[in-house]
Amino acid sequence: MLGVRVPPGLPFNKTGKCLVKLADKLKLIAAAAVVVAGIVAYYELADAHALLRTGAMLGSVIVALVIALSSEPGQSAWAFLRATSREVKKVVWPTNRETAQSTLAVVVIVLIVGVYIAMVDGVLKQILKALT
Repeated sequence: MLGVRVPPGLPFNKTGKCLVKLADKLKLIAAAAVVVAGIVAYYELADAHALLRTGAMLGSVIVALVIALSSEPGQSAWAFLRATSREVKKVVWPTNRETAQSTLAVVVIVLIVGVYIAMVDGVLKQILKALT
């Protein structure tokens, strides 16, 4: 498959039931609860300084990420993101010149098609005006 990995799925046993452990589920629920608490704190601190409100929100997101990454699905997701980053570094990206030339070609084609459509619209408008 061109060396591209697919995202890790949830582990299933032979009966088709998900094997995510209760502890991992609780960690993910706790992470979601921390984010919700951060959102609530953001709005409850409406009279406080914006820096405090933003800090509370960012702090809750960071704590939630730490909690989520301590779970098995979080570790799998982190490993997938690291592998994805390595794959992106392997890609041969086009040069700035190639990108500019491709962009210019697309712009020119779009302009040509736009003029053509405007001309066809004008001709059809004249035909319909003559018929009515």
